[in-house]
Amino acid sequence: MEAKDYLPIAGVAVGWLLNEAGAAFKRSAERRRALGRAVSLMYFLCMEMILLKIAQEKYKDMTQDVVEWERMRQRSFKIYTANDPEFVKRMDASLSEVAEFYPVEAHELRQIVSKYEFFKTRTLDAFTKVPSAYIEVLSQVEAAYMGYQHRLEKLLGFLALRHSALNYFRIRKHFKKIRRGIPDRDMVFIEQAWARRKAKDRAPPKGESPAPEPEPTTPTTSNESPLRQDA
Repeated sequence: MEAKDYLPIAGVAVGWLLNEAGAAFKRSAERRRALGRAVSLMYFLCMEMILLKIAQEKYKDMTQDVVEWERMRQRSFKIYTANDPEFVKRMDASLSEVAEFYPVEAHELRQIVSKYEFFKTRTLDAFTKVPSAYIEVLSQVEAAYMGYQHRLEKLLGFLALRHSALNYFRIRKHFKKIRRGIPDRDMVFIEQAWARRKAKDRAPPKGESPAPEPEPTTPTTSNESPLRQDA
């Protein structure tokens, strides 16, 4: 066969390659857009959870009465959350798109959104008659809340990195900035609970004298709110 006899075959091959390249480019663009929408919504949700927890920690300085605190805690969910039904719908639609590329992560995110909606409507009024029981249940609820918040933060970083390295580092830098601004006494991130637990484990056993601590740079209060319990 002469060279000209191969031209139709070459033309078909080139056409197929161009078609495949176009399809791959289109799919890559769709993936990037889907990730961009998901990262945007997840970032909003994560920031809402963090800011809500910061506000609730501040409320603990305002009262030592568990009944009043529970009322303020429930009120915070109305003040510091968007409470927009359309947001949940947009998030669900966005996660359906992400599930085409990252099904496991999308499933986890759906669980987190569902749990967060549950936290927003969960009341602890039934436990306020016994303050010690209320504080114990509150500690468990807050630990679970921070656990889901932590997982959301990790999943946000996972998807942000696959969307854009620049976005990933910007988000990571912002979270670090927020952490630096949180007082040690406020329990906002699960890492703070882990750090306190490690500090307790390193503490000397009973009967041994602990090492002397430096003088505090700021005055401390002797009437620490009983609501400030380790998660």
